[in-house]
Amino acid sequence: MSKAMLSRELGVRFNSIGEAVDRLLADGYAAVREPDDPRGLAREKGRGRPAEYVVLTGGPDRLVGVAISRGRLEVATTDLLGRVVGPVVRDRVSVGARAGSATAVERAAARVAEACEACAAVVGVGVSVPGLVELDEGGGRLLFSAAQPNARGASLSSLVAAAGGRPVVVDNVVQSAAETWRLSDAAAPDQDVLFVSVGDGELGASVMLRGAGNAGCVRGANEMGHMALPVKTARCYCGQIGCVERVVSTAQLRLRDPDETRRLRAALEAETLGAAGRWVLGHLARVVAGSVNLLRPDRLVLTGSLMGSPTVLARLEERVRRRVLPVLRERVLIEGWQPQRGTVGGASWASSLALSHVTGGREALPESVGLGRFG
Repeated sequence: MSKAMLSRELGVRFNSIGEAVDRLLADGYAAVREPDDPRGLAREKGRGRPAEYVVLTGGPDRLVGVAISRGRLEVATTDLLGRVVGPVVRDRVSVGARAGSATAVERAAARVAEACEACAAVVGVGVSVPGLVELDEGGGRLLFSAAQPNARGASLSSLVAAAGGRPVVVDNVVQSAAETWRLSDAAAPDQDVLFVSVGDGELGASVMLRGAGNAGCVRGANEMGHMALPVKTARCYCGQIGCVERVVSTAQLRLRDPDETRRLRAALEAETLGAAGRWVLGHLARVVAGSVNLLRPDRLVLTGSLMGSPTVLARLEERVRRRVLPVLRERVLIEGWQPQRGTVGGASWASSLALSHVTGGREALPESVGLGRFG
């Protein structure tokens, strides 16, 4: 296809298509060819230079996605669209490991090495993990994580070594979800977006400004879940009491109402919402609405296991709108989003972090050297 044909087909500006195609040509992922024209697609005529027809050359086109979560590790090789090719490897990992043993990271590194050895076409590795990551010249460190609360400061250098010179991108699990959403949404690059993932005892956000996540002083999600409220909760793994993600949990629901036996989602989607459920939703809505007022995004995207319930989504949206500044209510689009594949933090999502790097987006860990970039 020519650049003009791609522009019309995708609905993207010609100049943007031209820049992307030129990068693909420069990196060897595409080449100019004479059209076979089997359907009568003659060379486009018009003013200026004749159209150039471009084809993909079949260069390295595989990514490795690694999802580290509490007690679990998932690894998969995907194509550039995040579609899993081959088996998905799932391991159980120790939650109680302390600094120096970093079981989850070391297990992940071993699986990355296996995946890269099995497929020479791997161009990058994406790793998602709950918590915060610091990039440094030693390859980076896992500052703290719900996956291994006691292993603070665990080195990520083993991941760099396992990738064998390929770029390794490590980021928060919510950022991997947001990146997957961004790659699937044509409007995202031109808008400011607040992406919020809500689960039972899990809450995180990603702030995307004109399509790019804000980098911050450390790598991670925008830690909405660790905003502390004046509420007595169990102590969070971050060290605080009153964290929002502790409030939005089955444990807190039952603490509020000792007679409640349902899990949080079942209680929040019940036909009649109980007092404890209203209390939980009220706190969540205040935090989300306050973030909307602070950031003034074009869109608020709500996802995660709790938002998979249309009833819970609608109830939260209604409460958020009530608390948002009146001038923003009709200007901010609020919508739910659920993925078509995998789960939040799945390996296929993590691979999108690597894709973002090779297309010129996210920064890889220091000391990891890419085989090539699209951007």
